[in-house]
Amino acid sequence: MHSLPLLINITIALIVAFLGGTIARRMGLPTIVGYLIGGIVISPFTPGFVGDVATIQQLAELGVIFLMFGVGLHFSFGDLWRVRKKLEANRPLPELDEEQLRDHVVIIGYGRIGKHLVQVLKTLNIPQLVIESDVERVEALNAQGIATLYGDAANSEVLIHAGLERARALVVTVPRETTAMMIVAAARNLNPHLPIIARAATTDGVHHLFKLGAQHVVHPELEGGLEMVHDTLLQLGYPLREVHAYAEAVRRDAYNIETLSSAEHRTLHDLLVAADSIEITWLELSEKSPVVGRTLQESNVRAHTGASVIALIRDGHLIANPKSSCVFKAGDRIGLIGEREHLEATREWLEA
Repeated sequence: MHSLPLLINITIALIVAFLGGTIARRMGLPTIVGYLIGGIVISPFTPGFVGDVATIQQLAELGVIFLMFGVGLHFSFGDLWRVRKKLEANRPLPELDEEQLRDHVVIIGYGRIGKHLVQVLKTLNIPQLVIESDVERVEALNAQGIATLYGDAANSEVLIHAGLERARALVVTVPRETTAMMIVAAARNLNPHLPIIARAATTDGVHHLFKLGAQHVVHPELEGGLEMVHDTLLQLGYPLREVHAYAEAVRRDAYNIETLSSAEHRTLHDLLVAADSIEITWLELSEKSPVVGRTLQESNVRAHTGASVIALIRDGHLIANPKSSCVFKAGDRIGLIGEREHLEATREWLEA
């Protein structure tokens, strides 16, 4: 019965480990400390229960087997696949030519917001660089031919390679506020004049990011409320320029909706003045409209109603200050400016 001594030693080891773990917990220490002390007690290097090196090696091998089996109980094949992806992240990625980075926009994070911004800038042919710590997202960006830096942007060493001194703007889209603050602070040190747009998750975060040097801070939840105010004012007929100025004043005041700042009072006053004088409105031309098929000069809208045509939207394209030779078509939306009675007269005339 060669296995009997081994079974006895395993039993003793388990008892010692149990006692060590119990004592460690009673003392407020991690259980693993008790296991370590138990292992030291029965090791061949102390006057413990086991003095045979070969037996200890057998116990160690069994310990490793039980350890891996226990870890396996908490793993799935999906977890193993993610571990594989993490290991693949260590392989070299395409190198970035930093000298070609000039007049570009640096985007931190390729999540939902970052992805949208990347597509917009790509459509507008604006050079950009994305910093992302997820290897799968980096590979997706490289497949699109978009310049990418793999790493944690909270590490200033990563930002150094982003060419911030030659960039047009930095956009921080990461959801974690502490990370955003570290990035903004480091970026401001690298380029004191760089325009920085950052995302905040709390009202305090808005104030902190402004103090750290961000020119524009967006709070998604509060931004949604501000956008509702913005759209409501437009729906009530207030001019776009003044409504936009009011929204910007609220943002500069860190979304403080409890009290109105002097800038907000000023823009609201401008809204009242604009509402009492000149208005801008949009009208869609039907097939029966008297101006359809005629040029702007022939229609002579101003002579008929006192309002002036300042813009035209056709097939989704805006034509600002259309020429006198422009021919109106059914479905066109024309932008008119004038006093309320002039605009109302224009509406009645065009819809007659």
